[in-house]
Amino acid sequence: MQKKHIAVVIALAAVLLAGRANIDASAGPAIRDVVHGTKVDPTFQPRLGTYHYTIELNGINIGGASITVGREKDLYLMNFAARTNETIDRVYRVRYSGMSTMDPDPLSPVETKISQKVRSTDKDISISFQGNGMIRATEEESKGGKPVDNDVRQVWTESLTLDPFSATYLIRGFEWDVGTRHTINIFNGKRIYEWNLTCEETAVVEIAGLKRPVWIISQTYKRLDDKDQKEKPGAKLYVSADRFKDVLKLEVGRSMGHFLASLDRFEPAQRQAEAQSDAGEAKKIAHGR
Repeated sequence: MQKKHIAVVIALAAVLLAGRANIDASAGPAIRDVVHGTKVDPTFQPRLGTYHYTIELNGINIGGASITVGREKDLYLMNFAARTNETIDRVYRVRYSGMSTMDPDPLSPVETKISQKVRSTDKDISISFQGNGMIRATEEESKGGKPVDNDVRQVWTESLTLDPFSATYLIRGFEWDVGTRHTINIFNGKRIYEWNLTCEETAVVEIAGLKRPVWIISQTYKRLDDKDQKEKPGAKLYVSADRFKDVLKLEVGRSMGHFLASLDRFEPAQRQAEAQSDAGEAKKIAHGR
């Protein structure tokens, strides 16, 4: 296994597995994008809670990822984390975490924060969507606790441009069928990309002991600031063909090998709240309260 690729794999898992929270079905928000004219399915209501994934590279388990989807007043929040496991940590330790905030009506990202730690190198990225097409990003990098780089970028775009996590919500929110194609623009804090997604086929896959129907969606991408506008192959997403539209699997085949992330389990938000309540009651009893 090539160690230098592990950080890329972990980051990729966090970006492409991320989901979003409920969107008001009665509002049926349209995506304000004069270029692509994209619209979401107004009945799409993803589940609130935590998705847990296992991550493999060339058949070897290298870590895991979790995506927690929730809400706060009129905004929707997503916390994500990905990490190498104890075995991989001995040779190449990677931690990836962050939070993203989205306004559902009309669909628009508000702020995204990402923290990445690879060995002794830390990188923190903050993306602020300021309206009227203006996006501001800051990136701070340190090594061994000492600052090595501090960069500020500001871009303006006429078309709807999302952070990678809001983009994955949109992918899940689209109406899919075999042959359906959608295009969206992504800003990752440094460059703007165009993602082209095509539903290739339907299938049935077994995940966590259950057989579920899926749409198999292929992705290609290109840098919009690249002169030759060369399109490159990206990930293949397996999205459940039901009202939840869960991301069940993600596959990437590259020169570094075969990357696979698959859903291990989903923990509903209500169950989490009940568990926390039970833990609180147990603590009170233990202290004689």
